Amino acid sequence: MVRNLKRKYLINKITLLDIYNYYGTPLSIYTSQKIRNVFVTASLCLTVYFASNMDAIRNNRIPRLGVNFSSATLVVGGVFVVKEAISYVLNLKKMASVFYIYRYILQEGIDNIRFKDVVEGVIKLEKEVHNRDLTGKDFRDIVNRNNLLLLLMMKKFPSIFRPTCSRFLLYILHSYIGKIENGPIEEINDEMRVISAAIFLLSPIISIFFILYYIVRIIEKSQNNVFYVFKKAHRPSFKYFMAKRNEYPHETRRKIQKGADYLNAFFLAKKRDCIARICSAVSFFLSCLVFLAVYLILKTVLVSNPNLNGILYQDIVLFGKTTNILYLSYFIGGMSCCLRCLSLDYASTSRRRMFIKWCVLMEQRELLKYSENRRRLATLMAKFFVPRIYLFLMEISSPFIVPFQLEKLRRRLERIHTTFNSTDIWEEYVGEIQSNRISILDL
Repeated sequence: MVRNLKRKYLINKITLLDIYNYYGTPLSIYTSQKIRNVFVTASLCLTVYFASNMDAIRNNRIPRLGVNFSSATLVVGGVFVVKEAISYVLNLKKMASVFYIYRYILQEGIDNIRFKDVVEGVIKLEKEVHNRDLTGKDFRDIVNRNNLLLLLMMKKFPSIFRPTCSRFLLYILHSYIGKIENGPIEEINDEMRVISAAIFLLSPIISIFFILYYIVRIIEKSQNNVFYVFKKAHRPSFKYFMAKRNEYPHETRRKIQKGADYLNAFFLAKKRDCIARICSAVSFFLSCLVFLAVYLILKTVLVSNPNLNGILYQDIVLFGKTTNILYLSYFIGGMSCCLRCLSLDYASTSRRRMFIKWCVLMEQRELLKYSENRRRLATLMAKFFVPRIYLFLMEISSPFIVPFQLEKLRRRLERIHTTFNSTDIWEEYVGEIQSNRISILDL
C-alpha cells in the first residue's frame, strides 16, 4: 500500500490544483505575489541604473559596471530576485511533500481531518504493514523533514543556526544521514572535512550575501512597515515549542506570523516611548529623501523624452484646480509615503488588549492570569521575542562558526556509527533496510 502511494507521488499524480484545494490559499495568488515582487524590484533597480547612466545611453554607449550606486542597486536587486526564486521552489517542494503525507494517508475528506487523526492513521498503518511502533513525536519529526538521529545531533548544536543559514546546512546533514546507513564512514568524514574547509574559505562571501539579503528584506518590508529593522521576531525555541502541538504545521506558522503583529504592538504600546518617536522621525526624514530621489530620477527621464514630457505635463482640472498628472502623482505619492512613515499606532494601541489577543491566538491562556506589573510582563514576553537585529548579527557570524561545528558533528557521527556497530540494534536495523521494505519512514 505504501509502495503504491510513493509511486503515485513519484509519477507526479499530485497536481498543483490539489495543493491549491488543500491549502485554502490559491497558489495563483502566491505566484502572483512573487512575480509582483520581482517585477517591482527589477523595475526600480533598472530605473535607477538607466537614470544614473543616461549620458552613456544618449551617446549609444553601453553603461559600465563599477563601484557606484547604480551598480550596487543592480547587485541588491539581483540578490532579491534570486532569493524570491529559491524560496518559491522550496515552498512548492515543501507543499507537495506535506500534501502527500496528509492527503493520501487517510481516505476521508481533508477538511474533516485533524492533525491528530493523521498521526493516529500513520501509526496504525506502520503497525499493520511493517509491525513498527511509532509515536506522535516520531511522526512530527517525519513531517518536519527530520528524524531521530538528526534531532539527536541538533540538540548538541548551538543556537547559531538561523533560517537562512540552516536550510543549506540541514540539507548537508540529511544527505550524510542517508549515507551513514550504507556508506563507509571514512568517505563521509573526508567529505565533511571538504565541506568544512569550503564553508570556512567562503565565509566572508556568505556573510556579505547575508548582509545584502538583510538589506533586501528591509526594502521589501518597508513598504508595509518602516519599523521592520526595529521590530522583534520569535525565538527559534518558541517556534519549536509551538510545532509540538497537534495541528497542521502550516497552521502553526500562520499563527506565529499573525502573533508577531500582536506582540510588536504590545512592545510599541508603551507610554512616553521615546524610541518609537525617534524611529518615526527618522523614517519620515528618510522617506523625504527617497521622495526627493524619485523626483530627480523622473525629472531626468522626462527631459530626455519630449513626447512623454508633453503628456505628463498636460493640464487637467481637478476639484476646480488646474494641475497635471505628474504633480498629482507627486502629491499622492508623497501623502501615502508620509502616512506610512508617521505611524502613530504606538500611542493608540491598548497594551493589555494586544497581550490578550496574542495569548488567545497562541492558546497560552494560563498567561492571562498573570497579574504582575507592566515591567515584569514585558520581561516575561521578551523570553519569546528577540530583536531582529540580534538574529541578523548571529546569522552573519554563523559562517565563521559552522565549520568548527561540522568538525564536532563529524566526530559525533563517527562515535554514533561505532556505537551502532557494537550493538544488536544496528544489525537488526541493517536487516530491515536490506529487506527493501518501503515505509513512511523512508520518505
